[in-house]
Parts: sequence; C-alpha cells; structure tokens
Amino acid sequence: MARTPAGSSGSERPEGYDDGYWELGRRLFDRWGQDGVRMPAGRMIGLEQNLPNGKCDGNSLGPLSLSVLDGAAWEYPLAGPDRREELRLHHLRHAQGFLYFLANDASVPGHIRAEMRRWGLAADEFADTGHLPHQLYVREARRMVGEYVLTEHDLLQSRRHPDAVALGSYHIDVREVQRAWRWVYEHPRPMGMVFTEGYLSVPVRPYPIPYRALLPRSQDCDNLLVPVCVSASHVAFSSVRMEVQYQMLGHVAGLAAALSVRRGIGVHRVPVTELQQRLHDAGQVLAL
Repeated sequence: MARTPAGSSGSERPEGYDDGYWELGRRLFDRWGQDGVRMPAGRMIGLEQNLPNGKCDGNSLGPLSLSVLDGAAWEYPLAGPDRREELRLHHLRHAQGFLYFLANDASVPGHIRAEMRRWGLAADEFADTGHLPHQLYVREARRMVGEYVLTEHDLLQSRRHPDAVALGSYHIDVREVQRAWRWVYEHPRPMGMVFTEGYLSVPVRPYPIPYRALLPRSQDCDNLLVPVCVSASHVAFSSVRMEVQYQMLGHVAGLAAALSVRRGIGVHRVPVTELQQRLHDAGQVLAL
C-alpha cells in the first residue's frame, strides 16, 4: 500500500461485498468503544511506512485481520486446481472486503476510517492483477517426514547436531489458526466470546539445522533433497520457513546434489564433513 490523497483508498465497494460477513468486526469495535479502547489504525493492518517511496507492506495483525480464519485454509494443500482457485478468490475477496470495511463502515471508529483513506493500493505494484498480489502466500502446506524431524525442542534448546549445515535464527512464529466461540468465565456470570486460537511467538537463539532434515527416510527414497518442504514439525517450521533459511538450505541442497552426482552415490551417503567444509569455505556459518 502507499500514501494517497484523502478519500482515494477503499472507496470502491468490491464486487460481491457482504455487509453481514463483517458483523464480528462491528461487535468488536462496539466493545472497544464501551471499554474505552482506542486502537491506532496502523495496528489493524500494519500501516507503517517501511518501504521506499512512501509504501508499506500490510500484514495480518490483531483479532480482526487479513487472515481468513474460517477453516478454508485446511483444504488447500490437498485440493485440486479448481478448488485451489476458489480458495484463492475467497482469500482475495476477504482482503478486498477488509480494506473496504475499515475505510467505510460506520461502525469503524472515525480515526481508523480517516487513516485508511490516506492509503491506497500502490499504482505501480501488481498492475496486471488489480494492484493486489497475484498469488497466495502459503506459509505452510505439506512437509516431508525425513531422516530427522526438527521440532521446537531443537529450536528452544539449540540442540547440537554433528551434521549441522545451517543456522536458523527467526523466532517461532505461528499465526492464528482458527476462530472459535467459547464461554469465558467472568464475574458475575460466564459470557460468550469469540476467541482466536493458535497464535504463538517465541524468541529463539540461533539453532543448527541438520542435513538429515533435508533427506527423506532412506527406505523411501535415495535421490531427493528437500530444502523448503523440510522435515520439521508445525511449530519448528514456523521459524525455518523464512526466506533466509530457504536460501541457506538451497545452497546446501545444491552442493550435496553435486557431490552425490560426482561420487555416484545416494544423497544419504554424501560425506557430511566434506559438505560442511565446502559450506564453510563459501561463508556459511555453522556454529557460534
């Protein structure tokens, strides 16, 4: 998004916009009003100029956000092309509707609506797809169960691995998983409340990623290296999945594949000490 003249952001009602879809947002703002909560507009979607030319990259923040928490995402990894396209459009319409809702709905506090109208979709970004990204950001889908499954214990304890080929360092970052209804036991009687479940953010020290996490189980396959859909638990993958780690693991996979081909051996038999030395010589940090 980018800074725009007043009134130019979110002014056009998206096709198929459903007022009822955003009722939870209206109730949330009503409750905040009763409790005297004044949430800055930037905390709703990340309106902070953090890119050149007055731009920002919006993000999913807070209890009401760009994230679609209706369970639809669970289908995506195993869905066919047609269903995936339906899910993509569902997320797209949610994003468009969210921007319109924040800028126009009377239930939204005036200071949030006013700030939203100062921003708009950047005219020089994604010009061929309506100025919104052309694909979903799939944080997590299917992953391999390999020779070693990296878990949160490896991250939190910085477990040592003799076959370490990279260091991860991004915090454990699990976004909200689902929105549920539950009783909250408040005095003088329980009250029904919407509860957003699954968010987790935990700092970690730099931790080693073992070569075995890039390998399938030897009984399954002997010619595959997996630097992205790496063998990791849901929680551990929320840290590993960052681009910097993908680049390091892609470097590992390329060197290991070259060694495998040159020696005429399977990827499980690649000499790890030689692989580590080549990584070290190329500037890869394997330990602190």
